[in-house]
Amino acid sequence: YKNVNYVQDMWWQFSYRDEAARFLRGFFITALLLLAYVLNNIFRVSRPQPAEKLTAADLADLRAIAGKSHDAISFLSLLGDKSILWNTNRDAFIMYAMTPHYWVAMGDPVGNSQSFADLVWMFREQADHAGAHAVFYEVSDQHLPLYLDRGFTLLKMGEDARIPIAEFSIEGRK
Repeated sequence: YKNVNYVQDMWWQFSYRDEAARFLRGFFITALLLLAYVLNNIFRVSRPQPAEKLTAADLADLRAIAGKSHDAISFLSLLGDKSILWNTNRDAFIMYAMTPHYWVAMGDPVGNSQSFADLVWMFREQADHAGAHAVFYEVSDQHLPLYLDRGFTLLKMGEDARIPIAEFSIEGRK
């Protein structure tokens, strides 16, 4: 901790014992970290904003398509809390929500089954473009080959409960 004359080598000589200008080295490392942070923020992939609220026409189209579906989960699209990805003919859709690193689709695509393959691929491409992973949650067994062909990995996370309503009763022990 004595006065040391400035020498160009002080920037590059790193030693634990020398009494060199630690401030200069610390400043240099801090400046490099700050530069890396700024460059990362400038060049990173921007996250897309969630879709705007559904219009009355969107809700009418969703209601018509969900009404023809055999899966009750398709009516969750009418809640308005999910983004909707339409196919080009607007006769099929995927409902999904976005997090910073994942786009999570709720169930299988809904609507015209001929469009499902292109719709799943479009969903995956848009998620990749946004720097996120595409995820499908609660998919049916009949569409598993569709997801496998598109490069998805399958993880079983539970089972659905099926209760025969005709024989169901709440009578019995407490």
